[in-house]
Amino acid sequence: MSDMDLLFRERDLEQVQALLFELGYTRSVATRPIADFLEGSELPTFERLGSANLDVHMRIERASAPFSIDCDGLWERAHPWPLDGRPLLALSPEDLLLHLCLHATFHHRFRARLHAMTDIARVAEVEPLNWRLFVERACDWQAELPVFMGLSLARRLAAATIPEDVLSPLPPRNSEEAELVYAEQTILAVRHDGHHEKVLASRRTRQWHYLHRTGEISNLPRWRAKLWYLLSKVFPSKASLLCQYPWFSNSGWVRIMYSVHWLVITGRLVRAMASDRRSWLAWQRLGRRWSS
Repeated sequence: MSDMDLLFRERDLEQVQALLFELGYTRSVATRPIADFLEGSELPTFERLGSANLDVHMRIERASAPFSIDCDGLWERAHPWPLDGRPLLALSPEDLLLHLCLHATFHHRFRARLHAMTDIARVAEVEPLNWRLFVERACDWQAELPVFMGLSLARRLAAATIPEDVLSPLPPRNSEEAELVYAEQTILAVRHDGHHEKVLASRRTRQWHYLHRTGEISNLPRWRAKLWYLLSKVFPSKASLLCQYPWFSNSGWVRIMYSVHWLVITGRLVRAMASDRRSWLAWQRLGRRWSS
């Protein structure tokens, strides 16, 4: 296990951070206040020599994601999960499976490797799931498409036992077969033993990343809001730039990256489009449906 993800209420983040500092953890970009990260889903990673890294989350997906996740409901439905006699809380089975689907398909853009699919399959096998509530909650969260993709891929790649009446209400108007094929190939391409496969998966991830941004722009109400959003991504603030290039935080390179960042993202976009046009078109169709 490379790290541990823990969910806390937003109001408790200052207290959590203070406690972790007392326990000897340090935080990357430690000088920035917690308020700078509230639009995302987590604080920068906490590290301690000899211990697993800790990722402190205040939500299971960033605030700008195109879903209506009931954050308060997550806490209300959480159930006791004791660890060495200490009382903890865990997500309800339905919320856990929804989270795994969103995390593998939307958050990681299918680059979470095959173990993400085996996680979904294992939860579907051993947890006492109420499938009717699961489907209703997926619809309430407006997450039918990523949940459909996650369950379908887990069934294809990890032999997940998913009832057919669970999948039938989830797919949108048109078939996602082409998108499922490309997502499946992307998951299988992320391996430790093949540089070419890693590059291919990275390019497809960038394709999906830019298409998602395009969908976010199209959903904004006026052209000024669209322009402001675009400029904020191409010419980000220094604080945002430090999040993207944290290894430059203590050097003069961050000023150089501020000047050439737009060249970096443009170059990545062109390479991603040129390297695999069929994949680009598949992600384009999926992106339009995801944002609709």
